[in-house]
Amino acid sequence: MNAARTRSTLLTRVIETQRQAAASRYDDRRTHRRQVSFAERYRGTEFETLSTALVVREPHISRGRTFVLVTGAATIGLAGVIIAGSMG
Repeated sequence: MNAARTRSTLLTRVIETQRQAAASRYDDRRTHRRQVSFAERYRGTEFETLSTALVVREPHISRGRTFVLVTGAATIGLAGVIIAGSMG
């Protein structure tokens, strides 16, 4: 059975492998195109919206500091209600 098959030379197999690898690399490059967002596509044109043109400002106070202040105010308010209820 092996005698019926033609044996390819090492050079032929190497060339065929390189050709297949080059073809697969070429296809991969074409299929992975960079996706451009709408903001990038219309930046600098008359169709640019105000939301993309505005600069986003940072909040004046951080979320952590806001949480601490609100929790502290709620604790003081709850303590005041408990003290007022026990006195009256």
